[in-house]
Amino acid sequence: MVDAWKIDPAGARGVLDGMQTSLDATAAALRSVQGGVAEAAGGAGDVVLEALGAFADQVGSDVDTVTLRLVGGVQGVRGAVAAYDHGDLEMAADFQRAGGNAWRTKDLSYLITNAADLG
Repeated sequence: MVDAWKIDPAGARGVLDGMQTSLDATAAALRSVQGGVAEAAGGAGDVVLEALGAFADQVGSDVDTVTLRLVGGVQGVRGAVAAYDHGDLEMAADFQRAGGNAWRTKDLSYLITNAADLG
């Protein structure tokens, strides 16, 4: 657990709001890449379809990893700031840990479940 926290909650929320805008744009771009691969496969022959399938599998995995890193990072910080603001440093550390590990564990449940507890 972190021994000392010195956070300006209002400042952190301002940064997070800006990050959310970037996160939304990045998510839209990643969805566009996935859609482009599917569209390209529309009239392709068997060999091309096989190659596009392998590419789509790799891109899908990469997109999932990037998405979990972005969402986990932003939501982990958002939850940590909210917990800090409520005086719960243990929960702040838990949010920080869960957000940082979301891409490894592929699990956002702590962030989702406990965000509601903080209002």
